[in-house]
Amino acid sequence: MKRLFSEILRGCALFSILFWTTTGRAAEEVPLNQRPARQSPEWIQKAVLYQINTRAFTPEGTLQAAKEKLPLLKEAGVTVIYFCPLFTMDDDMDEQFWSPRQVKSQLGNPKNPYRMNDYDKIDPEYGTEADAKELIRAAHELGLRVMFDLVYLHCGPKATLVKTHPEYFRRNPDGSIHLTQWKFPEFDFTKPEVREYFWQNMEMWVRDYDVDGFRMDVADAIPLDFWEEARRRIDKIRPDVCFFAEGTRCQDQLFAFDWNYGFPFFGTLKKVYDAGQPASTIRRNVEWMTQQRPVGARIVHYLDNHDLSNDDYHNRIDKRWGIDGVDAALVLIYTLDGTPMLYCGQEVADISRHSLYGSKKYGNCIIDWSRLETAEGKARFALCRRLSELRRSDDCFTSGKVEWVENDAPESVLSFYRTLEGKKVLVVINMKRATVKVTLEGVEKPKDTRIASRAVAGDGNTWELGEYGYWVGRVE
Repeated sequence: MKRLFSEILRGCALFSILFWTTTGRAAEEVPLNQRPARQSPEWIQKAVLYQINTRAFTPEGTLQAAKEKLPLLKEAGVTVIYFCPLFTMDDDMDEQFWSPRQVKSQLGNPKNPYRMNDYDKIDPEYGTEADAKELIRAAHELGLRVMFDLVYLHCGPKATLVKTHPEYFRRNPDGSIHLTQWKFPEFDFTKPEVREYFWQNMEMWVRDYDVDGFRMDVADAIPLDFWEEARRRIDKIRPDVCFFAEGTRCQDQLFAFDWNYGFPFFGTLKKVYDAGQPASTIRRNVEWMTQQRPVGARIVHYLDNHDLSNDDYHNRIDKRWGIDGVDAALVLIYTLDGTPMLYCGQEVADISRHSLYGSKKYGNCIIDWSRLETAEGKARFALCRRLSELRRSDDCFTSGKVEWVENDAPESVLSFYRTLEGKKVLVVINMKRATVKVTLEGVEKPKDTRIASRAVAGDGNTWELGEYGYWVGRVE
């Protein structure tokens, strides 16, 4: 997967595209970063995203149990939830067809949420099709949107389609089915019948279940024109459905997609926290990403997800970076341009082991909801709620521009304005575990603090920020 994403990113640096006038004649070549991204619905532009790994979300690991937790997510300020794949999993016990991580987990569970058996049914481990419809209905009553995770690149060795449509798969020179790097049979998207099958599958989930969007697993490995036609067909059913690409292909948001993952952003953030790189590298990454993409492209920023938590085992991010360090990073992803994403229990500073292969039967790797009763859990939940309210109450954070503010401590401090129609909100964050005194260029003293921790404004434009301290508000 890493090789695929790096190849896509290299291509982005060189990519430009011809557009066509209404008369059909070729116009001048226009760089991608001067073309507009697709106009997404307001619910997408203002979203606070939350990923649910159903197995880890509740002790029961079911959709019915997840439904009971939805009011808590609403209280935290979440507006959109997306589930790890819920469709019937392949239960093949032959470990030669298990992914390397599945084997390494030592949990012995053959059922991998990303190794499908049947794309049209909910896995009985999670519940029934009726349970899925009821959860979506309950979420909509709360004002929440629901997205499903689609795994169309590959499936399990015992999948229904392997038996009924063996012609759907890529083949090796010897005639055997080609396997992806995860050891799963790979679909052949050069075949119209494969495309038609999956387009109809997407249509079914929108039409019959009222799903609000899809997260597309390894989206870059599937031709973009497949997703573009999917967009056309889904728009005929509902024009407000969200397409979220697990990928970094730069042209995704010209037509098909509303969101891309911020893999390069998180990689840079990790280097700041784990390898001691200067905070200014985050700014350079954001500026570089902006130059590679259409104007207004939306990036999903995260600190954790199902892959990271799975690979962390017991060394979860709140242990590695510390509660205060994660808090500072959350302030950053909520206030930067883009969409913030919380992962399954992050709103209570959960540090339990999570695993894609853990369930109530295998390892019992679930959120420790008692964290909500601890000082750390309460503080984290309150911070998420305040940050969500900030985005909800001030369009600067969802529609405004980012204007970077120079400071004299770029090793430690990020400083920027979010601006919209003459309004300005200042964000100052110490990304390091050390107190720092910093002077911001051209910034006057604060007059309206919105969110702050371990931050003291001195005379004029001088600030003192404690370890991972931050300040968000208006200045004179």
